Amino acid sequence: MSSSASSRGSTPPPHNLQPAPTIDDGSGPVSAERFLAIHSNKLSVLFAICIGLEETIEDKAVPLMDLNEDSFKLIEKKKDIKPSLKILREEVNRRSESNKQDGNKPKPNGWSAKKCTDWLKANPITGEADVAFLFKRAKGT
Repeated sequence: MSSSASSRGSTPPPHNLQPAPTIDDGSGPVSAERFLAIHSNKLSVLFAICIGLEETIEDKAVPLMDLNEDSFKLIEKKKDIKPSLKILREEVNRRSESNKQDGNKPKPNGWSAKKCTDWLKANPITGEADVAFLFKRAKGT
């Protein structure tokens, strides 16, 4: 057996193969985290996933991510942070599956961006692991 043949079995996988993202609580992959990873961790996708989540600042509920925040106002290319209609529709479908909604599933293929956003606000992510991941990611901690 040649030395190259014997070393094949011990060759590590290529560095660009990433394991499925997980959260360290042992619960396994987190659907919001997977969705974000599938979309190359784009800020616009994170923004879409966070629609409907709020935090309390000075006794006032405010969106977890808001395009009107000073940090976002400084970004020149708004398209880099504003979710596309395609992403909004994907998030409606993903969230309706994740939240295991009973009854009629939404069919957002013909929806406008406003209708998708309104639906996402009315149906926020509820899974503890997803919410914890999104708060941590949105706040950069």
